[in-house]
Amino acid sequence: MRVAIDIRPALRRGTGVGMFVEQLVLALDALRGNHSLRLFTSSRKDRWPTDRLADLSRGEVIDRRWPVGLLNLLWARFGRPRIERFVGTVEIAHSPTPLLLPSRAKRVVTLHDLWFLRRPEHTRAEIRRDYAPLIRRHVSAADAVVAVSAATAEEAIELIGAPSGRLVICREDAAPLFDEEPTEQELAWADRLAPGPFVLFVGTIEPRKNLETLVRAFGILQRRHPELQLIIAGERGWGYEPFDEALEALPDPAKVEVTGYIEQSAIRALYHRAAAMAMVSHCEGF
Repeated sequence: MRVAIDIRPALRRGTGVGMFVEQLVLALDALRGNHSLRLFTSSRKDRWPTDRLADLSRGEVIDRRWPVGLLNLLWARFGRPRIERFVGTVEIAHSPTPLLLPSRAKRVVTLHDLWFLRRPEHTRAEIRRDYAPLIRRHVSAADAVVAVSAATAEEAIELIGAPSGRLVICREDAAPLFDEEPTEQELAWADRLAPGPFVLFVGTIEPRKNLETLVRAFGILQRRHPELQLIIAGERGWGYEPFDEALEALPDPAKVEVTGYIEQSAIRALYHRAAAMAMVSHCEGF
């Protein structure tokens, strides 16, 4: 059985859906069976790194030069070109998003959350343009719908009438990397970044993450515990102006460290050293 998987979300830095896709591929590659994986990626300027997913026993990365935006528009709105044009004949075409991959094969879509329906102002670009108007049609046409949690599955039934008979809950888990202890070098790096106790947030700075509320709460905490730091392990995405304004209003803004994008091994070290982990998002589907 040949399975096509769209791995474009993992093409650049591994966050969110990109990490999900990469770990899904690794898990399917390790699964017993007679399946093979046709891993599709495409971009006009970015190429898939040759050292990533290089040791797969069942998978092959197929890298094309179609612009991401153009291909997404053609797939979402017109259902062409079929994925078979790029990867050959397959029996299953798996999309890591709510929108189908055009294919003659059985098609699977993935629901991470439906926040784009509840709060469209917290989305942008193609998610705002395509997801809300097209999701009902794409989900109803899918042969299987993967939801990453029971909460997301229930929301899909409530908001878009997702077919419960084709809805499968496949819960997310931490990557195997996080089951291992950090190295001494990684821990030393974390200690240099934050020598004292700190509160940790991991994620991109964008409206859905609600980080301006976290910063204001940290400002209250600072008055009682001036030794504390706040570490934001992520980069500025978009709509981060309220975050910056809250940061400037702190009693001691220098106590907040925004690391930018860091590798998962470094995040693992921060998890081990953190006094507390903050999860303040308006919504997380998992």
